[in-house]
Amino acid sequence: MTHPSSTQPPLGILLDYDGVVAITEDLHRQALNLLLEEMNLPHISHPEYFERYAGVGETEVMIHIFSQRKQIHDHAAIRRYMAKKTEYFLRIILEQDTLAPGFLDFLAAAPAHATLGIVSGSRREEIDANLQKYQLEAQLPILIALDDCEFGKPHPEPYQKAAEKLVGDERRPIPLNRILVVEDAPSGIRSACAAGLPVFAMPTAYSHEELLQAGARNILDQWTAQTWDRFEQALS
Repeated sequence: MTHPSSTQPPLGILLDYDGVVAITEDLHRQALNLLLEEMNLPHISHPEYFERYAGVGETEVMIHIFSQRKQIHDHAAIRRYMAKKTEYFLRIILEQDTLAPGFLDFLAAAPAHATLGIVSGSRREEIDANLQKYQLEAQLPILIALDDCEFGKPHPEPYQKAAEKLVGDERRPIPLNRILVVEDAPSGIRSACAAGLPVFAMPTAYSHEELLQAGARNILDQWTAQTWDRFEQALS
């Protein structure tokens, strides 16, 4: 159900990407394992990846892995490995359906007074490729990626930057108290909360209890057209 824009003030929805918009966390692991295989290093198992790295920014993931497995601490070298991992990742996502179940139904029901954006610890190139694949760039006009921030989640900078874009939109400024976040990891929840934004959490990789303990106000188990009603109720 959508709401008539004439009776509703502007609304801003900021979405984490991996695990919220697209189910790509394990695809990141697969791409990373292709890189590790190329370097004759052991693979990362599914349990290890999700226990240690789900919801963690890509820079932090790569620094930790290569400092532990190859004793590499040179950030320039790690950036080169990140670029190679991105090449593998882009090949993988082009061959698979990656959008979260129900997300297109949610987008189709978006009311005219809503603006959506993505706030992610992944590289912009990786996100752009998937958005272009599904032709979603116009529906998700705000994008804050790894490349745009000095500090990643759980630091508040990513969500602060996204909120500033919404509040400062000359065409349709959105009040800070009309912006909410959808996240799926404790680090992202803490980032949004530190930026003063309320959070709905999706249990993609973490339990309801873990997400609520991190600061989420509500749990969102799946995307539907009716999700918009829950957002409006939460902000009313």
